[in-house]
Amino acid sequence: MQLSTLACMPHEQHSLEPPLPHLTEPNLAALLRERNIWTPMIQQALIQVRSSHKHQLRDNGIPYLQEHIYPVAAEVVHAYEHDRHEPAPESVVTAALLHDTVEDDPAFTLTRCRELFGTEVARIVSLLTKTPEDNDPNLPETQK
Repeated sequence: MQLSTLACMPHEQHSLEPPLPHLTEPNLAALLRERNIWTPMIQQALIQVRSSHKHQLRDNGIPYLQEHIYPVAAEVVHAYEHDRHEPAPESVVTAALLHDTVEDDPAFTLTRCRELFGTEVARIVSLLTKTPEDNDPNLPETQK
């Protein structure tokens, strides 16, 4: 199964582990250290997402970082390993962490992403970022 296919499937159809209701940053850091992908770029991405999402809470009161951003990054790490039988690249983990930042933080544009994290990370983030056009009701579902 291709990693891109995993990203489009409902969690229950591809999950390699039970869904994480929430995940703390120290737990995510431990996972990344365990896999030898605890890099300065990933640490910088964590600083960025902490800054960009610090005030966001889910309806249940759990911080958005713990209930969405960190679990998505962990799931990407697990899915990549399962699919490719090797650790997820730094750019993939970084993009997984930053995937909602452009949408949620007006100061963090794709240009800023490219400046801080490079072209590859910005390209992946752009593929995961909803634009205003994505919400166009006249756009066919296959193009959203």
